[in-house]
Amino acid sequence: MLPYDGRLKVLRNPRCYSTSEVIAIVSAAEVAGLDVIPLVQTFGHLEFVLKHAEFEQYREDPNDILCLCPLTEGSQELAKELIHQTLRFHPSAKYIHIGCDEVYSLGTCSRCSLQRHVSGAPTLFLDFVAPLVEECRSLGVHALLWHDMFENFPAELLQKRLADFADPVVWNYSNLS
Repeated sequence: MLPYDGRLKVLRNPRCYSTSEVIAIVSAAEVAGLDVIPLVQTFGHLEFVLKHAEFEQYREDPNDILCLCPLTEGSQELAKELIHQTLRFHPSAKYIHIGCDEVYSLGTCSRCSLQRHVSGAPTLFLDFVAPLVEECRSLGVHALLWHDMFENFPAELLQKRLADFADPVVWNYSNLS
C-alpha cells in the first residue's frame, strides 16, 4: 500500500497511502515509542509485482505470479529497488523484513533447475538472498526473513551466509498444543 514511484509506480494500489499519510503514520508510531519494521516481499509473494506485464519476465514460472526467478537478469535489481523504495518511507528504521517465504517454485525454470541440480536448493536460495541482506546492511538496517525456506538448510551454510547479517522470523500455521 506504499506510493511507489518510477518504474514501480504501476504497483500502486488505487487506494494506497499518500506519501504524507505514510510519513504521518510512521511519525505517530515513533512518537509513541514504537519501532516500525517495514515488510516488503522480495522473492515469494510477489504477485503485486509479477502480475504486471512489464515485470512478467522476472517470473520463475511464466504461469505463476508468485515467485521471482533468482537467475533472471534484473531480478536482484528489482528486489533491491523494492527495498530502497520501502526504506524511503522509513528513514529511522533499524530493521526491514524482506519476506523470502513460500518460494515454492524455486528451481523450476530451466536455468534454476540446472543450478539447483548442480549446487542445491539452499545455495540457489542463498545466492539470491544474501546480496539482498548485504544491501540492507549497506543501508544501515538489519534484515529479517521468514524462516520456512531455510529451516532445513545446513546450519553451517546459514552460519556462513546469513548469521551475522539477518535474523529468521518463525511462523507456523499448525496447532502447537
